[in-house]
Amino acid sequence: MPSGNNNQRVIHGPLHECYTCGDQFLLHEEVILHMTNEGHWPTCEICGDRFRRVTQLEMHLERWHYFRCKECQKAFATQRGLVDHMRAKGHEGPIHKCRTCNLMYQTEAARDRHQNAKGH
Repeated sequence: MPSGNNNQRVIHGPLHECYTCGDQFLLHEEVILHMTNEGHWPTCEICGDRFRRVTQLEMHLERWHYFRCKECQKAFATQRGLVDHMRAKGHEGPIHKCRTCNLMYQTEAARDRHQNAKGH
């Protein structure tokens, strides 16, 4: 007969970790509840959107908040930063971004035509 405390809980399998504080939970539902109660969701610092996973936040930032130079792939937090970079480096490429779908155009007129046609 084994000796010792029979009330010990043995955990098998991967633990689910809170992205913010690092606390670990046996069940995925437990970490979701913890993140909700504690406000620990990965959150976009620019627009405040919240996500279940850090990878979803990263994809959101890439799509909606980073402006990437098509020539050298350097990323900027603002469109103004991208425009200034492209002008300084002599890079050609789309620099006028649709406010709704984030498509980029060579000229403001092309962007405006797109926005009017799509009802943006």
